[in-house]
Amino acid sequence: MSNRTIAPWKIAYGIASGGVVALAYLFVRLRGQGGGLDLFGIAAAFIFVGHLALWPRLVLRGLRDSRTLVRGALFGVTQVLIFKAQAAGHTSTAIVAATMGSVFGVLLGRMILKEKLQGLAAVAGALCLLATLTNPAVLLVSYWGIAAGIIQGSGAVLARSMMLDRLSIRQSIAGGYLVAALCSGVAIAFDASHFEPARIHLVDVAGTVVIGILAQYCFFYLYKMLDSQRASTLALSRIPWVLAAESVLFGRILPPGQLFSGALVIAGSMLFLVDARVFSRRAATVPDEATTR
Repeated sequence: MSNRTIAPWKIAYGIASGGVVALAYLFVRLRGQGGGLDLFGIAAAFIFVGHLALWPRLVLRGLRDSRTLVRGALFGVTQVLIFKAQAAGHTSTAIVAATMGSVFGVLLGRMILKEKLQGLAAVAGALCLLATLTNPAVLLVSYWGIAAGIIQGSGAVLARSMMLDRLSIRQSIAGGYLVAALCSGVAIAFDASHFEPARIHLVDVAGTVVIGILAQYCFFYLYKMLDSQRASTLALSRIPWVLAAESVLFGRILPPGQLFSGALVIAGSMLFLVDARVFSRRAATVPDEATTR
C-alpha cells in the first residue's frame, strides 16, 4: 500500500469536466426533442462512424472486448434515462437525481477496486455526497434520473478499471457510442409520435457531436488520472455548473435545497484541492502511455 500525491490541477480538471458534461446535457435538451434524445442518438451514430473511419482496427478490436461492450451498454441506457428525465423537467432536476450514481461509484470503487479516501479528502467526499440528499423532493420525483444514476455508477467504476488496465480511450468511446446509438434508436422507435424529423437541424447535430466527443474524452481522462472515489465525487461538480447556467440563461430562481447542494459540492471540491492524497491498494494514477516501457 502506498500514498500518492494528486496534483491540484487534476482536481481542477475534474471540476471543469463536470461543467463540460452539465453544459452538454443542457445544450442537447434546449435544441432537441424528448429531452434531447433525438439529437443524442444521431450524434452518437456519427461519433462511432467517425472513430471507425479514423481508427478501424482499433475500434473493431474493441468491439470484441467484453468490458467495452458492457460499459457501452451501461452508458447507452444511462443516457436514454437521463434524457427521459430531462424531458419531464429541468436539466438540473435530472442531474441532481442522476448524482446518485456518484454514491454508487464511491461504494463500488471501495468494494471492487479497493480504493478509498483519507484525511481531508474523506471529508471532501462526504460533503459532496451529502449534496445528493439535500433536496429529497427532486430525488423523489425524478425516477428516470435515479435509475440512470444507479447504472451510471456501475459504468464509472468499470471505466476506471479499463483505464487501470490501459485500454484505449478512443476504443472505449467508440464502443460506448455505438451501443448508445442503438439504445437511443430503440427508445425513439417506442415513442416515435413525439419526434418530428423536420425539427432536427444539421447545425444542432454538429454541435451535439462536438460536445459529445468532448464530454466523453473528459470523462475517461478524469477516471484515468484519478481514483474512482475522487473522480465519482468530483463528477458532482456538474450540479453547481448546471444550476448557475439555468439561473443565468433563464433567470430561474433556484430553490434553497438546490442552492445548498451546490454550495456543499463547491466546499467539497475546494477541500479536494487542499488535500489531494489517496490511500489505495492500486495505483492512484494510471501512467501515461508515453512514459511506460
